[in-house]
Amino acid sequence: MRSISNGYYDHILLRIFKFKSDPASHEAEIMMEILKHGSHVEVLEPEWLREKVLNEMKVAVANYL
Repeated sequence: MRSISNGYYDHILLRIFKFKSDPASHEAEIMMEILKHGSHVEVLEPEWLREKVLNEMKVAVANYL
């Protein structure tokens, strides 16, 4: 993980590698790693992960409405 900007976490770059074991077993860890950065992270690809994060964030926002 590294910061892109002036030393603050304006954007987060995470590299997620393919796992040799069952990817579903690592999905919760990947989601937690992404979601803990809140609005400072955007998933660009893969599309399935981008959609999953988007749906999880929608659920979180709904808790405040």
